[in-house]
Amino acid sequence: MSRTFAVTVFGCTGNAGRAVAELLAKSALAKGTPIAFAGRNEAKVTRVKNEILEKILGADHGKNVGVIVADVSDAGSLTALTQQTDVLINCCGPFSQYGEPVVKACVEQGCHYADITGEIKWVRDMKDKYQEQALSTNTTILSLCGYDSIPCELSAYLVCREIAPIFKDSPATRFDVESVVSSSGGGIPRGTLLTALNELGGKKGKKKPKAKRRKAPFVPSEEKASFGRSMSIFSLLNPYSSLGTHPHSAFTAPHFMCTVNTPVVHASMASMGYGGLHFRDRMSTGKSAWWNGYGLISSLVTYAMYICIGVSAFIPGVVGLVKKYASGRSFNGNEDGLVSLRCKGIAETAKARKSASVRMLIAGDAGIYATGLLASETALCMHQNMKTMTPGFQTPVQCLQEKLHKHLSSCNGVSIQISSEDAKKSE
Repeated sequence: MSRTFAVTVFGCTGNAGRAVAELLAKSALAKGTPIAFAGRNEAKVTRVKNEILEKILGADHGKNVGVIVADVSDAGSLTALTQQTDVLINCCGPFSQYGEPVVKACVEQGCHYADITGEIKWVRDMKDKYQEQALSTNTTILSLCGYDSIPCELSAYLVCREIAPIFKDSPATRFDVESVVSSSGGGIPRGTLLTALNELGGKKGKKKPKAKRRKAPFVPSEEKASFGRSMSIFSLLNPYSSLGTHPHSAFTAPHFMCTVNTPVVHASMASMGYGGLHFRDRMSTGKSAWWNGYGLISSLVTYAMYICIGVSAFIPGVVGLVKKYASGRSFNGNEDGLVSLRCKGIAETAKARKSASVRMLIAGDAGIYATGLLASETALCMHQNMKTMTPGFQTPVQCLQEKLHKHLSSCNGVSIQISSEDAKKSE
């Protein structure tokens, strides 16, 4: 089927969706790639389109972007939308409430799909329900294409690719990977907060009838033991970084998205032959100095904050109040923000030891502009590799691997550096 547009952003009037649309336009229009913006209100979509084009190209730009009207409650409009584009970026969340009709339309029409969700359970449910149909229509479905979870997944892949080959000659005695993220200029996107509150009980849907068959787990069964070690109480609560991943943060705290990134990394690495690792997803709590116990005190303060948030979620009425507060507020993102991620891995056998490190820098705050950059460029990478992509439900790095690494490395706003070190063990 010949389609009018290479990539379309659906849900471009929200905060994250607008950033995705802006960064897609900036990259795609420079290359002459036809794109479109879509949403349920034509006037709002047109206004967003005009504002974005004027911002990135000036008043007399002479460029155009398609406008498509579609609504998640109108199956016919979603069919028309997915028939017009090769790749669709879905930014309409929370995805557990609004995402399924879009996925369904894509697999029915053979339209490749990317989204910015971090809702692991929803991703698993969609795969369980639509995987066979996606394979039959040769459709690739890639969720988790934003800050959740490309930085962690890609850096873990690059580290594992460097260190895992030593296991060919001898079984592993150690296989540890740790990522430590820090960011500046960020805030909490409204959509992300509402999604989290819905998960905590801010909005309950109708009870669904019990499934007649057991759903396939997100993390494959053969990787469950390793995943369990990564998510163990000791692994999560141990603040000390034994790998020395971050030069200025000997002590860290669990990354607030570790419950998303950790299963993604385990599922993805297992699918590529790098299963069995112990993975820690951490975040820096500030530069180490004597006055904060070289990072220990600030890490413990972060743990205390997590505990307070977790306890307050069970106090009647708190979730509802926070949701009411969040509904009337918005964070538009920060173009001048920066996401910095360091990932280090150590592999050991009885005879050899190898370590590798990755340093990744992504322009923009984590939730809006970095997510917009990652999602838009992932969709463009999908479009460039449509003929060779594996169909079905996958994670971005699992599907695109080195192609995504090379694509992102060539983008403005992304820097990826890799280093490795070999060492033979003494007899």
